[in-house]
Amino acid sequence: MNTFKLGRRVLVSVGALVLAAGFAFGPAAAAFADNGTPPAPAPGQGDKAGGRIDEMLRKAYQRQQDMLEWQAQNLSRADEAAVRAQSFIDAVKARGEDASALETALASYKTQLAAAQSAHDTAAGILSKHAGFGDNDQVTDREQARQTLQSAREALQQARTALFEAGRTLREAMRAWREAHPRPAPQDGGTTSDKGA
Repeated sequence: MNTFKLGRRVLVSVGALVLAAGFAFGPAAAAFADNGTPPAPAPGQGDKAGGRIDEMLRKAYQRQQDMLEWQAQNLSRADEAAVRAQSFIDAVKARGEDASALETALASYKTQLAAAQSAHDTAAGILSKHAGFGDNDQVTDREQARQTLQSAREALQQARTALFEAGRTLREAMRAWREAHPRPAPQDGGTTSDKGA
């Protein structure tokens, strides 16, 4: 595979990863636009309102587990993009071209991925302890459940931001390199197709 096709694959992969990370958490950001705490029951609503709150907390917990799984897949794709980027850099260097800017961007990408993985692991730990939740994700303590959801949401957001920034950094470096090193024109002996003429 030539380096231009490999570079395009890396650029497309990183771009898709950034979009996936953005879309994956977009609806969740709207759903938790406030501090993630459901409203307190209205006076006189008693157990009925408490049951609705518990159900909201349970569903929020399940959504965060889904987001955690989605983010794990994005982190895996990000690792694959790093491998493809390294292959591209190796091919550029093998041709004797300067790849120092790409190497710097890839190093930054890997550092940001490590930060994303760390925040992701923090969220996974919070959700696995499931303070305030019992078997089958049932709420056992509302205040602890709220704190679990808020802490996990913050960690997931930190991971998402780091992942997004990592992708943006690498994508911009790849784009700049490609603009500075345009693909050579094909050598077809001067014959061209006159389809529109």
